Amino acid sequence: MKKHKSGLAAEQRRIIREDLVRFTKEHASLLWCPPEAVVQEIRYWQQSSADWRTNPTKKDKELSFKYHKRICAACREEISSISDATFHHLQSGIPNVHGPENMVPLHKTLGCHEGLHNAPPGSFTAGSMTRKLKP
Repeated sequence: MKKHKSGLAAEQRRIIREDLVRFTKEHASLLWCPPEAVVQEIRYWQQSSADWRTNPTKKDKELSFKYHKRICAACREEISSISDATFHHLQSGIPNVHGPENMVPLHKTLGCHEGLHNAPPGSFTAGSMTRKLKP
């Protein structure tokens, strides 16, 4: 059974997404607001949740940096400072997703993170990986 990055199988993901659409439409109707406002509020709530936020805190990053002894998980070289580090989650959709065992430091500007994802050099630090349209 193939699982998505979230750890869910396709059928589980389909059920959750259908329920989220239903929830969003019902609450938009009840609150007299656009569905997009409901989705945005869910995102704000999720990001502020101590248990379920997708972005690590400064403390999470500091713990990971110390735990891994400033060593880049990709090239195994020392990272000079935490400001020169970016962080990669080994798994997602698990408890303690930002714990140091699951979140590893990488060089921010040497392409170490992009290499893990097969992305073009500099694409993560320069913004979106999608190509910018030329006028």
